[in-house]
Amino acid sequence: MYTLMYTKIYTRITREYAHSYTHEYTHYTNTHTHEYTHIQIPPNQTYKTSGEAFVEGDASSASYFLAGATITGGTVVVEGCGSASVQGDVRFAEVGG
Repeated sequence: MYTLMYTKIYTRITREYAHSYTHEYTHYTNTHTHEYTHIQIPPNQTYKTSGEAFVEGDASSASYFLAGATITGGTVVVEGCGSASVQGDVRFAEVGG
């Protein structure tokens, strides 16, 4: 599989998951900007896992609920997408505070 890179955050998430499953991959960078340009994952690999996996929630989707709580003065608890997330949208929770 060969795919051009559009968002380096999602690339980082993909690389971290691939690494956690001992999946082989190769990433390439632009020699001038050092930005990721694409990732190559060889076919016919077998995933190896401990039997449990954590899939981080989508911070963009959570932001609607956070905005609703901010607008109404209410509260909301979002699980599965904490402050250690690499997703930029997770910072939305800091604004609503």
